[in-house]
Amino acid sequence: MNVSLPTEPELSQRALERCEDALVRLIAEHERLTLAYVSERVRRGLPSFCQDRELATVRRFRLLGPCGIDMAVALLRRARAAVGAARMVDAPPSVGAPARQRSVDAIAA
Repeated sequence: MNVSLPTEPELSQRALERCEDALVRLIAEHERLTLAYVSERVRRGLPSFCQDRELATVRRFRLLGPCGIDMAVALLRRARAAVGAARMVDAPPSVGAPARQRSVDAIAA
């Protein structure tokens, strides 16, 4: 019986795919947690987003270099988009969306 063992590149590709799958799951979990966090902040009468927390996120991702900052901003944008989408179900569209986007961009600068 001939058994074909995976080659080194195939093993590496599988490991990368598992890592990428984990990242996708973590990003989805981040969005779910963000929705819960923002809901609680709003329930307490606080602003939806806290720039100090967002800035801390960017600082943590800076450890990954310049692309890390891009990843942090993308993660924060996804979180804001998820919150915006959830709000659209309950309320008319907000006029302040461009201003919120500028604040995320300013944090990354």
